[in-house]
Amino acid sequence: MKDSIEAKFGSLYTELKELQTDVLGALEEMEREHASRIKKLETENDELRRLYDDANSKLKRIEEQLNETVQKLEEYSKESKRDVDALKLLDIYLVLMGEVFNSSVHVRLLFILHGEKDVYTLDELTRASGLRGLEVKQAVFELRNANLVTYNDETQEVRLINRFIE
Repeated sequence: MKDSIEAKFGSLYTELKELQTDVLGALEEMEREHASRIKKLETENDELRRLYDDANSKLKRIEEQLNETVQKLEEYSKESKRDVDALKLLDIYLVLMGEVFNSSVHVRLLFILHGEKDVYTLDELTRASGLRGLEVKQAVFELRNANLVTYNDETQEVRLINRFIE
């Protein structure tokens, strides 16, 4: 009987050791999964923080460009002794920020297009703006997509659809 009890005890002890090994293995696996999830969440958090910082930086740049544009329009209005319609001016800002986003090139081109001529070529806009031809062409396409200008592909002529500044 003592042998039988010792055998059962040995069997139970072996079974408990196996269960302990299984539980410890499962625990280690859960710890690895947990560490992996934490690492993934930290990576996602870093990416979200980077995207937030980028968006915040772009917003600050747009605010600076908007302030610069307001100053230039005020100077233009004073120099030319022309009145600038505030609602039309607001329309420009809304279109530029909403449709175009990076507006510094676009504002420069819109100022030029409000000049004495009705039609400008891409070459004229490039020379007058001091920008690279590719930048001017891309901005013209974006202004066209925002329905602010028309562009003829054959003649490369750009025409302002509506004048905001009289």
